[in-house]
Amino acid sequence: MACGNISIIDDPLPEETDTFIAELVFQEADGDVFTRFIAINITDNDG
Repeated sequence: MACGNISIIDDPLPEETDTFIAELVFQEADGDVFTRFIAINITDNDG
C-alpha cells in the first residue's frame, strides 16, 4: 500500500488560465518513491 502527499505548484501556467498543476508524491511500503503531476481545471458554472 502506498501513502503520499499532494502539493500545489504555484503559478505553473500563464495567469489567464484557470488551470493549475498538482504534484503527487507517493512512497510505497518497500521505500520506492514516485511522483505524478496532474492538471486541474477550474470552471465557473454560474451560467
